[in-house]
Amino acid sequence: MTNKKTFISKSEKETQQIAIQIVNNYRTGLICLFGQLGAGKTTFVKGLARALKLKDTPQSPTFVYQRIYNGKPSMHHYDFYRLNKVDLTFIEEINESFNDVLVVVEWPDIFIKEMLKKISQKKVKDKIYFFRWNKPRRKIFVELTK
Repeated sequence: MTNKKTFISKSEKETQQIAIQIVNNYRTGLICLFGQLGAGKTTFVKGLARALKLKDTPQSPTFVYQRIYNGKPSMHHYDFYRLNKVDLTFIEEINESFNDVLVVVEWPDIFIKEMLKKISQKKVKDKIYFFRWNKPRRKIFVELTK
């Protein structure tokens, strides 16, 4: 069952509050974040970290591809913006970890077909789409899979 919601955010704080609302539904699973540069994806991840009460503040993993934030549960944050081909190692890591941690993937576009071959569609918790217009306003579409 898919539940679709639309949020309007007028600030980074509001974007983080939306993330907190969403993560309160579960603590583990896979969230895929779609949106152009500067749309608020990493800001959203910071809100997820706040909701999980993680000690470290997330930073964009664009240049390292992955950052792990330890907690109960932990959060694994991936960013595939700079990748131009599928790396099955990342898919295996995601597949092995998201039952125990919250996995968040920014720029999953190149991986989504391969990920879904390996990962049951039921385990993909949310697909979240960010659209920015008239900075700092953002429209955030959320597909919650329950």
